[in-house]
Amino acid sequence: MRIYTHPAVPWVSITPLDDGSAWVTDTRTHQTIRAFTEQQVHEFAAAAARAPGHFGAGDAVAAVAGRMGFQKCPPCAQRQARLNAMIPNLWRR
Repeated sequence: MRIYTHPAVPWVSITPLDDGSAWVTDTRTHQTIRAFTEQQVHEFAAAAARAPGHFGAGDAVAAVAGRMGFQKCPPCAQRQARLNAMIPNLWRR
């Protein structure tokens, strides 16, 4: 069984089934749905991206840097994304 990650929302995993449907899981909240269309997969991923349930390490570093007066730049955003990918569940929001 092959598991894919959503291209725009890396914490959403997609497990295709033999009947053409797929299990779609938000790995942060462990919420799972069975999607029968590609549209349902993208709607679930969009909802997961809009309502993050956890505060990642990159979010924590960005919050501290912002309070210290540092402006956010493109390398900072990349660093935030990498840290969130490494430690996505630092604490719940």
